Amino acid sequence: MSSVYSTASMTSVDRKPGLPVEEFIKNYLNPGIPVVIPGAMSQWKAHQKWNPSFFRDTHGDKMVRVGGKKVVLRDFMDTVLASNESTPSLYLNELNIHKEFPELLEDIDPFLSYALPDRLMTRFMPESWGMRQGVVELLIGGNGTKFPTMHHDGFHMNTFVTQIRGDKEFIFYSPDQTPYIYQLHPGSNKSAVNDVDHPDLEKYPLFAKAKALRTIVKEGDTVFLPTGWWHTTRLLSLSIAVSTNNIAANQWNQFADDLSVTLSESKLKQNIYRTYLKLAGVAMTLTGK
Repeated sequence: MSSVYSTASMTSVDRKPGLPVEEFIKNYLNPGIPVVIPGAMSQWKAHQKWNPSFFRDTHGDKMVRVGGKKVVLRDFMDTVLASNESTPSLYLNELNIHKEFPELLEDIDPFLSYALPDRLMTRFMPESWGMRQGVVELLIGGNGTKFPTMHHDGFHMNTFVTQIRGDKEFIFYSPDQTPYIYQLHPGSNKSAVNDVDHPDLEKYPLFAKAKALRTIVKEGDTVFLPTGWWHTTRLLSLSIAVSTNNIAANQWNQFADDLSVTLSESKLKQNIYRTYLKLAGVAMTLTGK
């Protein structure tokens, strides 16, 4: 699914406190438009509990993967607390809470309302694929830290990021800007241009044409990142956030194509997985899911 809108006609990202789910689906989810929803999940215990001391002192012995290697969470939090723009910390991301930190789940209950219904959370998805409970990840970084890559989220997923602590700048590029983004290879969801504020225009001259949208996602806000929207972030303070992915009905077939390729190197098995998933999509449509 691609956005029917262009950044050429957008000058800012809407902020919609108290956004009804029906309005979200009509005006943002279906057309694929980013939106910031202040206080979307204010009932989460995480907003009261999660802070640097909570992770450093209560869960400090936990091993986490940051920057491609395993580290002790307590040591990583020390670097986060000391982070600044000249010596930023690394960015903890892609930590699946269901798999690696299940004790945190009670703090982010109920499931993000705007991410439901989620076709990942269905009996048609084998539990061994690791998505049946939803894809919910923990993100932590220090002041001045930037997300390591400009990208759009894989498997044609939508993404919702809820800021538990700190403020974060998001820089968006709509899908129609892809010709200027310099994908690492055709079909890649990563860009060769990582520093969007200081791009190498001799190496990436077309990037000068790319039109960006910028918005500040404040503590307590949830931002919706539609499928296919390129984005990166800059942390304006110590940041603790939760990322929630979902797949809506109109993304299912593309998701099936993407996922089947990762499940096996065998073309035959890929075709079997793809066929199964697409038939499952038909069944979900018939049952109103």
